[in-house]
This record gives sequence, structure tokens and C-alpha cells, in this order.
Amino acid sequence: MNVERHPLLRHLRPALPPPPWPRQRPQVSFIVCTRDRLAVLEACIESIRAACRAHPAYTAELVVVDNGS
Repeated sequence: MNVERHPLLRHLRPALPPPPWPRQRPQVSFIVCTRDRLAVLEACIESIRAACRAHPAYTAELVVVDNGS
């Protein structure tokens, strides 16, 4: 599938490569798998945002895996 041409995935961009220097702060990854649960996904993402605001010393990334919605 051509991601650039798919209407629902067109706005996504590929992940950036890691920086060439070591990170100064710890890194946290949130990986959320979902399928057909938009309302729950929105609440989940807001919860992750709140956790990130509560712990600003950590850098974070969010990966959402949509399993065929």
C-alpha cells in the first residue's frame, strides 16, 4: 500500500532517525494499539499527555498502531 496516496494516512510522516548525539534526558515510549475505538483512544491520548505534563523531565514519544479501523 502506498502510504502517501492513502487518504487516511496521507498526513502521517515517517519516524525521524535518532539524533547523532546521546540524549540528555530519559526517553519514554507509549505504544497504543487500537481498532475502531476512537472515543477511548482520545481519552487514552489525553491521559498520556497529562502524564507527560506531570513528568516534564522525561521526553516522550507516542506510537499509535491502528489495526485496520
